[in-house]
Order: sequence, then C-alpha cells, then structure tokens
Amino acid sequence: MVGNTKKQYVIGVDFGTLSGRTVLVCLEDGKEVVDSVMNYPHGVMETELPGGAKLKPGSALQDPRDYMAVLEWTVRDVMAKSGVDPASVIGIGIDATSSTLLPVDEAGTPLCALERWKDEPHAYLKLWKHHSCQEEATQIEAAAKDITEASHEIKGDTADWMARYGGHVSAEWALPKILETLRESEDVYNAAAYFVEVGDWVIWNLTGEKKRSPYSMGYKFFWNEAEGFPKEDFFEAVDPRLSNFVETKLVGEILPAAGTAGTLMKEAAERLGLNEGISVAAA
Repeated sequence: MVGNTKKQYVIGVDFGTLSGRTVLVCLEDGKEVVDSVMNYPHGVMETELPGGAKLKPGSALQDPRDYMAVLEWTVRDVMAKSGVDPASVIGIGIDATSSTLLPVDEAGTPLCALERWKDEPHAYLKLWKHHSCQEEATQIEAAAKDITEASHEIKGDTADWMARYGGHVSAEWALPKILETLRESEDVYNAAAYFVEVGDWVIWNLTGEKKRSPYSMGYKFFWNEAEGFPKEDFFEAVDPRLSNFVETKLVGEILPAAGTAGTLMKEAAERLGLNEGISVAAA
C-alpha cells in the first residue's frame, strides 16, 4: 500500500522425508529471516507400526499427525525467534514429497487416527518411497498399454497420456499405492471417503477447503488440465472395483498452478499463532 512502510512476510513450509522445515521470508527484499527444523516423531516406519504390527518388505509408512505437529512447532518457533508481529505475515505456503498419500474419512480424519484402524498398515500414510506396490505399478502400466492397443490410439508404444510419463508407471506414484490397498485391505479402501496427497491434506487442515494441487494430480495421478484423468475403461481394466474411483475417491477442486487454496481458518490460526484470514497457497 502506498505510504505504508511496514514490512510484510510470508511463511514457507517444506515437508521432506524425515523432517519438516519452515522459513520466514521478508517480502521487501526476499531474504530469509529465520528458519526452524523438526524431525517427524515417528520417522519412517519400515518394519513395524507403533503397536507392533509387522510391515512387508518395501514399506515406508508415516503417521500424518506428525506433519501437523511439525507444522505447528516450526511455525511458532520462527515467529518466536524473529519477533515479527503476526499481523505482518500475509501468507503461508507448503510443499511435500509426492506421491505421499493417505486415506481419510469424510471429515478428513486419517484412518490410522481412528481406533479401528490403528494397527492396519494400509490405514497409514504411504510415503513417496513406499515400494511394496511394485507389482501393482507393473500391472497398471500393462493395462494402460493394452487399452491403447485395443483402441488403436497408439503413439509410439504407449497411450498419449502415458507418453507424458515416458511410457512407464512408478511404484512411487499414487495409483499403485491405492491398488495395493484395494487388493490387500478392501475394508480400508471402502472406509476411505477420499485418498489425499499429504500436501493437500495439510492445506485442508489450514483452510477447511478440500482442494487438490495440480502438481501432484498431474504428475502422480495421470491428470492433465486439458483432458482430465484417463477414461474409466482404464481404471476398470486395472481392477473393476476402480470403475468410479475418480468420481468418489478423488473429490475436490483441482486448483490452477500457483493458485490460492483459501484463507487460514480460525482454528488453524490459533494453533499456529498467526492471524486468521491470511492467504494459503495451493500445495
């Protein structure tokens, strides 16, 4: 605002594999004022759950509540270290590794936080490096190629949309993780109102808005802005139980690149020590 010399700041939060870090940046010169780092309390669970349930080889699970613990502690820490007035902070944005995916109920509560599912591995967050679903990734890749050949819409040896991914499907993407859940714990799959990238889930907790990042949807869920998701026959070819997967389990507006997800709601503002109503960027 003309004539207003009060400095303004933004907060950025990066959720990595083992820890999360928060930076406070001054908009006047773009310089980092202070940062804070916190390890996830449960780390990466590769052999067993907190209750002792054993995990199969290649597993890499997390407790999504650790992400909120890191967010709250590091944001409050940078604000305390900097001495900046919360009224001077005008926005917050986050990023997270992907596809780092969790099943949630209608209200957005992770299934692993519910008593019924606390000892069920598929109810937990599957980290990007969760590789126990390689068999599912191979099956998905084969189904995509079969669909292409059957419809005579061949570009090279892959479907047009598959060509964007080099013609291959990685176990580190979303659908293999979801198919693994469907195959090994259909009860968890059915109990999940939605499957959500952890970055989008954190944004949901901040704004109360169930919205999706175009980045994770585009690269890890096969979505394209012009064409949307692959056609339903692809999902049915992967597994008939996925026939209405997009319409039911991926509900939520997909935001434009660099879009705003909403504003910080009162409850979240109180937990972070920030002012209600500041802008929250798409994950």
